[in-house]
Amino acid sequence: MISFFWIIAFLTLLSLTALILWALIWWLRRSGADRRSPLTRNLLRNPGDSLRPQLEDLAFDMMGLLCLLLIIPIVVYSMWITELHFGTTRVTTFDVTSRLIFTLIALGFVSYRILIVMKRRRALFLGLDGEMAIGQELNQLMLKGYAVYHDFPADRFNIDHIVVAPGGVFAVETKARPKPVTEDGKASAEVVFDGSSLRFPTWENRSFLEQATRQAKWLSRWLTSAVGEPVEAKPVLALPGWYIKRVQRGPVQVISGRDAEQLVRAGDLTFSPPQMQRIVHQVEARCRTVEPRGYARRNTSTN
Repeated sequence: MISFFWIIAFLTLLSLTALILWALIWWLRRSGADRRSPLTRNLLRNPGDSLRPQLEDLAFDMMGLLCLLLIIPIVVYSMWITELHFGTTRVTTFDVTSRLIFTLIALGFVSYRILIVMKRRRALFLGLDGEMAIGQELNQLMLKGYAVYHDFPADRFNIDHIVVAPGGVFAVETKARPKPVTEDGKASAEVVFDGSSLRFPTWENRSFLEQATRQAKWLSRWLTSAVGEPVEAKPVLALPGWYIKRVQRGPVQVISGRDAEQLVRAGDLTFSPPQMQRIVHQVEARCRTVEPRGYARRNTSTN
């Protein structure tokens, strides 16, 4: 009789919680029924916008895994107490051992998943920090009259940054990578670029340059089709926080972020003002995809 009472009490409390949550959502929607957002068009994309939904999903995953980590011992303990008090058979040593092993395996699996999520979140936060840092450096070029766009949506991938200037169009790929902790801080922060590969302190990489090249080629094809005249986008690789030692030039320009002004050299004119305006129009139209969130559900008018 007592156990039945606690079951009813638990279900009542759960129903009350759900009712309060529904009431809060209803009140929020009702209070905004006579209001709409003052913004009449979508916003431009910010640096790292493609990473933010992934970070939000991982935050929910982390919350669920942590709750599961806490619930497993409680559930096992509850089953144990229930069987001791209400069970019809005697609990043997085998039962205790098997359940203890099952609990340890479950806790180990959940802990392993938490570790994977934490490592993934750290990598995404590093990528987001890098894109924001390079984006802020590139934004300084707008003072010179250049156009800068971020997180450009392409075909199943995104281009981190696009710079449109009289001297050309630049597709900038950002790669944020951690530095090793050594006594020689300068040596651990240097990457050697020989025109075809990148030599970091502890490893070598070519894929970053290849990715920047592929994205620039895609952007060139898309802009040529959208503008109606040949447009060649130049590939750029940004390594925020690293010191770039350039041994030889290559098809990809490598920068650290603070040297962003070298993307456009004085006197190198490729586009006339009308050409640049047409390119900017196409790029901006594709980047203006962020819907305003305030009163978004009620904002059905474009006036």
